[in-house]
Amino acid sequence: VGRIPPSLHGQDDESQKDGHESSILTTFWDIFHNVSPADVRGHFLLLPTISEKRNWRPQAFTKSDCHDVVHLAGSIQEPGSLCLGFNSIGAAASQNHIHLHGWPCPPVPLLQISQNKDDNFSANAWHAYPVSKVTSVIDFLDIENGANGGTVEVSWLKYPVFCVLLSASVHHLDLLGKALATCLDTIGKNPYNIAFLNRIQKSEKEEEEGGNVVVDLEEKDVIQEQFVDVYLFVRSKERSSALPTLKLGISEMLGVFHAQNDQELNELASYSSSAQKDDTAVSLMEQALLDVSVDDEENTWQLIKDSLSTM
Repeated sequence: VGRIPPSLHGQDDESQKDGHESSILTTFWDIFHNVSPADVRGHFLLLPTISEKRNWRPQAFTKSDCHDVVHLAGSIQEPGSLCLGFNSIGAAASQNHIHLHGWPCPPVPLLQISQNKDDNFSANAWHAYPVSKVTSVIDFLDIENGANGGTVEVSWLKYPVFCVLLSASVHHLDLLGKALATCLDTIGKNPYNIAFLNRIQKSEKEEEEGGNVVVDLEEKDVIQEQFVDVYLFVRSKERSSALPTLKLGISEMLGVFHAQNDQELNELASYSSSAQKDDTAVSLMEQALLDVSVDDEENTWQLIKDSLSTM
């Protein structure tokens, strides 16, 4: 389909070699059509170019991948219109070579719902996924880079499968990439999925008055800033006994399940008294997410938090 150069500005190989553009990415990224698409509007595979032997490697996210993909996510226009997703081995990766997925956002099943409920649909497409609607946080940590003034907000979300959300302004994507790489180093051999979404965050203009920061309520000047959200799901296994025929990947972690036939569709829509959460029957979809979550969530979060604190 195409190639994304390290400059993110569309220059070819020769202009890069001549140093005409500064490099943002660590390598070229090639884009291919997925031969088994999950979205009728388009489903793409992104690979660090195989023309470089250093990219002949297995399906594991490296530090350079973390850096590159947060920058790729930050470059998506319109913000929120595309979701980038990664499945590790043991978390629904179909091939053991480095690649990630890209598809339009929101996915087709949520498209009409989002349009009906949101007058500003195009600007809030990223908000269609169940995980992006989570407002309850179990714990959080802010990572600050004193030298550059950058901040990454890290939250452990209250969600059926263990999920850490890392968010930063597009001005601080290098720090966001480092934070994600630190998280991946910390979780070790656990299977994982990662989703990347960008969005616009609006805030009213703040001004200093008498040493205090106040909001100008009369003019209501609105500041729009672009952010990148990274959702890291840490797993224990690939399949759940609640839905044994389904291999659960990044789409399912985000809250969108794929049925291959009518029987699977009926199962996904059902509840079971044997599927329990706090003595309450839950859907088989939620139970499946609970089943595949990392075994010791509190310890996993504490390890991540400790690593990020010393980053």
